[in-house]
Amino acid sequence: MAAGLCVVSTNVGGIPYLVEAEHDALLVPSEDARSMANAVRRIVAKPDLSCELSCNARRKAERFDWSIILPCWQELFSCALSLDS
Repeated sequence: MAAGLCVVSTNVGGIPYLVEAEHDALLVPSEDARSMANAVRRIVAKPDLSCELSCNARRKAERFDWSIILPCWQELFSCALSLDS
């Protein structure tokens, strides 16, 4: 996602919490090679879809940049420390 590439993944574990199907990734059932191949074919055959997925994924990845995450962690720890006082 951070590299601006399209993501095709199985819909298992925590993946559905990290990406939104049809918005920033394509998700397929686990152990379904045909669905995986079809999802890759969709990306190759539909340049507009691949552009939308990759742009949305890149924007999402940018929200997890360290310059954004570090202040959030600092604020969290500051709040936690002030609760101890």
